[in-house]
Amino acid sequence: MKINQIAGIIIGGINLLWIIHFAYYFFAYRFTNILWLVMIPDWILITNITIGFIGLFASVMLFGNRLKMKFLLIIEFVLLPIGLFLLLLS
Repeated sequence: MKINQIAGIIIGGINLLWIIHFAYYFFAYRFTNILWLVMIPDWILITNITIGFIGLFASVMLFGNRLKMKFLLIIEFVLLPIGLFLLLLS
């Protein structure tokens, strides 16, 4: 396996965990009877899920050699801090 494929799998896994984490909260806020003390606003959850899908799509493109490593790292190092910043705003 090339370094691009290994990096695509690792970054894709991180983005998949990012999607699962925020999708779980979105689901739990809507469809469970848990009383939450602090809730993350829906727009932040949806934005973070979208950021995860963009990163997952970019990592699949890297895995298929349609995107260079440099552009994937730029995408990841721009989008993930934006998602963390939005999470800290809530």
